[in-house]
Amino acid sequence: MGGKSFYCDYCECFMKNDINVRQNHGAGTAHNIAKANYIQRYKDPQQIITEEKVKTPCKRISNNLECSFGFFCRFSHYSSEELNYLQFIVDEREYKKERHMLKKTPLIWNSSKTRKKLPPVPIPPSLQPIDFEKMTDSCFESQWG
Repeated sequence: MGGKSFYCDYCECFMKNDINVRQNHGAGTAHNIAKANYIQRYKDPQQIITEEKVKTPCKRISNNLECSFGFFCRFSHYSSEELNYLQFIVDEREYKKERHMLKKTPLIWNSSKTRKKLPPVPIPPSLQPIDFEKMTDSCFESQWG
């Protein structure tokens, strides 16, 4: 049975397109480490910071060796400079989000330098809900056409 081969996006390798081969590959340690490394690239920086600050630094990484556990390692693979950079990214994101929210909702300053919201804008009559009691004044009994 010739045919197409299967490509694993996480491991970046080709294999025989057979269900047993794919299941064995998916259950393998190398595939799971490659998948964890791939998913780690798209993780939220705040989540990475909270997970990595609890961990102690990995001795293999600090000695400029490669850790075979990858992101499954129970020790941190991030240096303090990298964690500071991630914190900078999180702070910038929060600052931009706050600025965006300030643009959306108009705020004013009072004398005590605290923010308060402006009073709600009155709704035009065409957008107000229908008051059926006011409609009794109109004549619906007129003949059409």
